Amino acid sequence: MGWRDCAILQTGVMEQLKKDIPIHDFSPEDDLGNLKMRYEALNVRNDYDISEPHRHMYYELFFFKKGGGAHFIDFIEHRINDNSVHLIMPGQVHLLRRHPSSHGAVIHFKKETAMQLPQVYSILQNAASPIFDQDEVAFKPIQTILSQLEEAVKSEEQNIDEITACLWHMLLKVTAAQKHTRIKYESRSYKYFAELKQLVEDNYRNNYLPVWYAAQLHITEKRLNEICKEATGNTVSNYLKERILLEAKRLLSHSAGSVKEIGYHLGFEDPSYFARFFKKNAGITAGDFKEQYK
Repeated sequence: MGWRDCAILQTGVMEQLKKDIPIHDFSPEDDLGNLKMRYEALNVRNDYDISEPHRHMYYELFFFKKGGGAHFIDFIEHRINDNSVHLIMPGQVHLLRRHPSSHGAVIHFKKETAMQLPQVYSILQNAASPIFDQDEVAFKPIQTILSQLEEAVKSEEQNIDEITACLWHMLLKVTAAQKHTRIKYESRSYKYFAELKQLVEDNYRNNYLPVWYAAQLHITEKRLNEICKEATGNTVSNYLKERILLEAKRLLSHSAGSVKEIGYHLGFEDPSYFARFFKKNAGITAGDFKEQYK
C-alpha cells in the first residue's frame, strides 16, 4: 500500500473517530476575557451526552460533594466517592455515570489558563492518579471556594479579576497535596521531560524512534532515557509504546474503524505488524479487544 492510500485511510479513521468519540471544545462565548474557563453545576443539562464516551480539548475538574455512580476514564472504572475531585486531561476518553442523588460541580479550563500557574500545570500534567479523594475536613475549604467561584461567575457584573483569583485559589488548593513526577519542577530534567511529553503527544503516530526525540531536544539518547526513567520508570521506547497502545485501545473500543484501518491510522503500514504489536503489549488480540468493547 502506497503512502497516499495510507494517508486516505488515516483521514477516514480520524473522521469516523470524530463521529464515534466526539471531541468538544470551548465556544467563543465561553471565554471570560482572557480567562478560558467555564463553571457548571453537575445538575445542569449539557449540550452533549456525558454518559457516552467523549473527550475534550481542555481540562476538566469534577467536584463531588455527594458521590454515587462510576466515572470511566480510559478503560478504568473509578467509583465516585463523597468529597472527591476527578481530573480529566485534554484528549482523554471518559464517560460519567453518576447516581441521580450525587451533586457537585465541574470546572472546564484551557491549557493556556493552566499554564499561567506553571507549578500547578506541572502537577496536573503528571498527577499519579486522576482521582483526588479528600476527607470531609479537607473538602470543606474546596467547597467554600467553589461557592465563591459560582457566585462570581453568575454575577451580572462579572469581575474577571475575582473569578481568576477564585480559580487560582481552587487549583492551588486541589493540587497542593498531590503526588506528581519524581523530577523536581525547578530542575532542568523536568523541563526536558515536559518537552518530551509534548513531542510524543504530537508525533507518536509518525516517529517511533527514541533517537529522533533526543535529536529534537538536542541531547543524547542515553540522557533522554535517564530523564524518562527518572520521571516515569520507563525508557523512552516503552513510554512511546504505552502511548501508542493507549490510542489503539481508544480507537478499537470506540471507533467503527476496522483493526486494519486503525493500524494504518497509528502509522503501521503492515497490518500484521500492528496485530503483533498489540497482542504483545496488551496480552490480547486487537480483534478480541475490539469485540469485548463492542
